[in-house]
Amino acid sequence: MFVSNSRIQININDSYLNMPDYKKKRLKNSWAYVFGLKIFPAINEERFSVLYSDKASRPNTPVNIIIGALTLKQLFGLTDKELLENIFFDDRFEFALGLTSWEDKPPVSYNTFTNFRKRADDYFEETGIDLIQKEVEHISQLIAEKHLEINDEKVRVDSFMVASSCKNLSRIELIYTVNYNFIKKLKTISKDLIPDKVKSYLQKGHKEETIYKTKDSDSETKLQFLLKQSKILYDAGIKAGCQVRI
Repeated sequence: MFVSNSRIQININDSYLNMPDYKKKRLKNSWAYVFGLKIFPAINEERFSVLYSDKASRPNTPVNIIIGALTLKQLFGLTDKELLENIFFDDRFEFALGLTSWEDKPPVSYNTFTNFRKRADDYFEETGIDLIQKEVEHISQLIAEKHLEINDEKVRVDSFMVASSCKNLSRIELIYTVNYNFIKKLKTISKDLIPDKVKSYLQKGHKEETIYKTKDSDSETKLQFLLKQSKILYDAGIKAGCQVRI
């Protein structure tokens, strides 16, 4: 169920108000202050309401937090893992995404970004409308107008790159899941049927390493790599089918 984010204003319990003066001063002079006060509140959450059911159910993670986070991910060239670490431990990211007024832990996880990217990608396939690109184009204009700077340099957000990387990461996760499930199926027949080149799927932490540590700039290459592994598994499946029939 779609619900817009009502917690975007600084309130009396906001952790920003309780920061030491030296930290508050540095925050005011950082990119996060402009992003948090001028850009984050302008994100159009209603644009994404079509991705959610109108039936009574658990409310969605605030869309402005997700879009803001994905924008920062591209600005800083982060992986999903690095993005989450910054959201949880960096005061600037918390302020930029309106999380200093959040009394409990930030409402984001790997699954938050995975599910959102999939919803947006499915909607694009159905309608041809790229909601993420449209919204990031809007944010990009604001960033240029507000002269957002990181390390004393004006920054630019490429809306196409953000949208493209979201599509790639969504497809990476889909292909990875198909490959992994196929490997598990081969394993039930005989572990010897699993090609050496894909046995790494069975190692602990392989999914995190493959998906959540992939930078946006590497997503296209990673997608091609996983598709090659799919071909290896397809050939192994044909071989396994012959052995089972024999």
